[in-house]
Amino acid sequence: MLIHTITKSITSSMTSSIIITDGEKPFSSCLTFNGVDEQSKLLIPDNTALNISSALTVSAWAKNNNAIINTFSKEAIVGKFDFSIDNYCEWKLAINDNEKVEIFLSQNGVSTSSYWESTNAVNINKWNHYAFVFNGGTSLNVYLNGVEIPGSFVTGSLPASIFNGPTNLTIGSVREPNTEVWEGQICDVRIFNSNLSAAQISSIYLGASIIPNLAAWYPLNEGGGTTANDVSVNSNNGTLSAFNLVNAWAVNQNIFRYNG
Repeated sequence: MLIHTITKSITSSMTSSIIITDGEKPFSSCLTFNGVDEQSKLLIPDNTALNISSALTVSAWAKNNNAIINTFSKEAIVGKFDFSIDNYCEWKLAINDNEKVEIFLSQNGVSTSSYWESTNAVNINKWNHYAFVFNGGTSLNVYLNGVEIPGSFVTGSLPASIFNGPTNLTIGSVREPNTEVWEGQICDVRIFNSNLSAAQISSIYLGASIIPNLAAWYPLNEGGGTTANDVSVNSNNGTLSAFNLVNAWAVNQNIFRYNG
């Protein structure tokens, strides 16, 4: 079991160490997706801030309700990806049916472009922090819980740039059709229009708020309602689709343990 200690300000006059035990959710609330039963997803309108082609960083916390993904299936955490329309596939962070991290990137908008897969499977039935950094055709770095993990392209190769189309950003599924639906919880989804360093990814994992070049940030800590707020300067809020609102918001006020 890994335990990480970070220091945060609680009030203007007091600071305290926050102890995060590996596998625990690091936030007091999150959004629950119920997989194929409801086909729930969070839909976010496309805007210019999300049209990122050369330097992209995506990070999110996620926990799946199951230990395995169904054969021939995938479950998407976040992406700009729509099977139903040509040239609507840009990028995607998902877990495939080998329980491996999968990154999709497309230079031309088609769904058969480049798929990167982690070398090792992941224990998806606990809270993990996932992140990837695309550096303009030079490199792709993928991280699990603040540490870079190995992998390779199983289809295609590293594109020179990422296609920009009118695709909605979608959390917990692909845009259409209702496939690759996440069954579990997601929170703290961040998108940057820059290639963050390994140290910055580690800092986000440990709770840092990195603001420069932040294109969108969805903490998913509203605790109720049908709107998920983008707390970046772009305020590109999302709308819950096909959720049972009674069970959508998971709230737990005892996640942080303060040592101070």
